[in-house]
Amino acid sequence: MSILSCHVYGIRLSTDTEYRYIGATIKSLLHRLRRHFTQARYGSTTPFHQWLAQQDPEQIVIELIELCENEDQMLEREKFWIAEKREHLLNWHSASGKGTLGYQHTEETLEKMRGPREHHFSGEDCYWMYGTEREEETKAKIGTTMLIRWHEKGAHETTPRDGCPRCTLVQ
Repeated sequence: MSILSCHVYGIRLSTDTEYRYIGATIKSLLHRLRRHFTQARYGSTTPFHQWLAQQDPEQIVIELIELCENEDQMLEREKFWIAEKREHLLNWHSASGKGTLGYQHTEETLEKMRGPREHHFSGEDCYWMYGTEREEETKAKIGTTMLIRWHEKGAHETTPRDGCPRCTLVQ
């Protein structure tokens, strides 16, 4: 059985006492804040992400408002806190529902998503799948490094490996 950490959190400037955003997550607060920054950086059009994109990341504070027992309670408490702090929030509209859960994209947005992607790689253009040919010396260095890492993890103790300069096989 997995235990979820259900957080209701607030985001504000370090120089301000009022939250600009209240949200809920089952991830860590740091993970959620990083995700917000990524969304802001890559052009999310929500008022909060537009505001966040204009701020100095060093001045942004994320704080736990409430720890909940389950997701249903978390969503209810998120709505409660949004309604409670509505005056300064950029996501006050979320108080009427479950945040963006169940959000329906417009047909125009769906068409844009179906269209060609600017940075889409496929076939031989996909460098991480096809890569470049390596010199034999480079391959040997990579192999030695991998054996050393494998050895340092202690895997050699249960399964000695042929060719590892640090392992001795007991026969």
